[in-house]
Amino acid sequence: MLHIKKLLDQEKLTLEELCKNHSSHASRTRAHAVLLSDAGFKLKEIAAIFNVCRQTASTWLHSWDEHGICGLFDEPRSGRPCKLSAENERKALELIIESPRSLKTVMAQLSEFTGIRLSCNSLKRLCKKARLCWKRVRKSLKSKQD
Repeated sequence: MLHIKKLLDQEKLTLEELCKNHSSHASRTRAHAVLLSDAGFKLKEIAAIFNVCRQTASTWLHSWDEHGICGLFDEPRSGRPCKLSAENERKALELIIESPRSLKTVMAQLSEFTGIRLSCNSLKRLCKKARLCWKRVRKSLKSKQD
């Protein structure tokens, strides 16, 4: 049976605030699991509450014991660096807003401006990241359709 050491009042407050306010869902879940373990829940019960396997819940608690609050956060993951700098991203968004119906035109303008070739999917990801959305355009009025 795995339990964590008794939490101090300050640690409890920190974990409760983390559960309520942290931007990462995974970190909130892990903090909640630590609080449940402190409250006397068994490892199997914690795993059942969060619908994860026992080993995952055990890893959360071991990470808390070893690293403290830092053990609850995700570490940066590897991946390809962005092709566009922050300034180029802003320019790309301006171009997208100017001509939202044609991403291919934006791709051509952007490659002229920056010399970097992007795919349509990269531009779509950029739009989603900026919380832009677009809908298809009707080619005829709804009342005139068959």
